[in-house]
Amino acid sequence: MTISYDGASFCGFQRQGESEKLPSVQESVEGALFTLTGEKISVLGSGRTDAGVHALGQVCHFDLTENPNIKEKNIIRALNTFLPDSVKVSDVEFVSSDFHAIRSAKKKSYFYDLYISNTPIPPLDSHALNINEKVDIEKMKECAKLFIGSHDFTAFRAKHSSAKTTTRQVFNCRFESISFYNTPALRFHISADGFLYKMVRIIIGTLIRVGEGNLKIEEVNRLLNDSKEWLAKVPAPPNGLFLEKVEY
Repeated sequence: MTISYDGASFCGFQRQGESEKLPSVQESVEGALFTLTGEKISVLGSGRTDAGVHALGQVCHFDLTENPNIKEKNIIRALNTFLPDSVKVSDVEFVSSDFHAIRSAKKKSYFYDLYISNTPIPPLDSHALNINEKVDIEKMKECAKLFIGSHDFTAFRAKHSSAKTTTRQVFNCRFESISFYNTPALRFHISADGFLYKMVRIIIGTLIRVGEGNLKIEEVNRLLNDSKEWLAKVPAPPNGLFLEKVEY
């Protein structure tokens, strides 16, 4: 199942503790499935998006036991009736029993939106990050190229990461010039075989510091493959981040 959602409405994709005030995307989808089928179905997503992070192409899998002959298009229509406006299903297909939303994934792609303005523009702030016009975009573009390839991303992961390995293969890492309502903007694209906890947001935060002149490109190059924690890392806010697609 492929779903999209506005992360501002959720505490993240994965179910949290009872003390969490906002629902998770997982809970919303499982609730809609229960209303549709009467079954308590567990949904597994391709990855945990944090609170405030959006998705256009999050992929989940679940086992449907009581209604094996239900048509995919009927599942889409019914679930979207039961789901809140902030999360919707775009595609459903039957797969083999050995398919796994996480382990079967070969490539994940994210993008992060930034708009360029010396003053905040409130309508843009829920889905993009404001950066100052003085930021050196060309330095950010140059530095982004360093992340392409296989690297040890220990310095670019957040605390409490449960990943067993820290080496990841980055296939694409670049900035694209766009605009929002005649406001100049940047879209940062990154694709890899997997990501560590908050890795994309830390990379974005790092590139912004380079553009602001607070970090040298040479320092970023040293941090890659360093295999050491970087205590000074600052992740960018979640509001500009989108899980674009997952490939299998």
